[in-house]
Amino acid sequence: MDSLELQQQSGAVDEPQNPLDEELDIPDDVFVNQENVALPQPKTRANIMQFEQELSEKAVIANDEVYRARKRVDRADVTKYKVQKALAQTNNENSLIALIRRISNDIGSINRNINTMQTNINTMQTDINSIKDEVSGMKPLMLYVRTSENARRRELREPSIPVPFLVGEGPEGTDLPSINSVEDIELLDLEQLRRFLTGYNVRYALRTSRVNMKIMLRDTLGFCRVSDMRMNFS
Repeated sequence: MDSLELQQQSGAVDEPQNPLDEELDIPDDVFVNQENVALPQPKTRANIMQFEQELSEKAVIANDEVYRARKRVDRADVTKYKVQKALAQTNNENSLIALIRRISNDIGSINRNINTMQTNINTMQTDINSIKDEVSGMKPLMLYVRTSENARRRELREPSIPVPFLVGEGPEGTDLPSINSVEDIELLDLEQLRRFLTGYNVRYALRTSRVNMKIMLRDTLGFCRVSDMRMNFS
């Protein structure tokens, strides 16, 4: 009994999973942060992207607070200058000196707060970069899983699932055509071939022929049935 008959006996086939609903195996400690942004649960691509967005928004708010604090320092410096000028024109030196000292202390406190906020911003940026690195490191594994799954689906004559680029965004959401068969690869022009190979991080020489580029793309996307391998590209 072939795999198609087994699949038909087991019932209906699950619909392709939305890429944003895919759960990624990233440790919890990667998401620990000082901004009290909750860990994404479950760790789907969509939830991780939302987590990153919330961290970025926190960073924007912190930057605004730093800006306002610096403006307060500037206003305090202006007041300090006015007081110093008045000091030269009045005999009430003691009270003015005390006022200057209080203003100087306030400026020092504001500067310390600015330094603390800047440290928090740097920490948030480090958290964001760490998450981006973790997600980026999962891409090669995802390519292997997706292409293997598509090979199985082709054997069962099921629709394929999207295989995202390793480099940059695409091919979904771009002007590149969908590739569901080796016949689709045959129809690609040279520029489209280059974009696909670059997106899947496939290296090739400048003098590589169009036929060889199509073969490389076929192998990358897991078209490995006998009929696929017999395709004579032009």
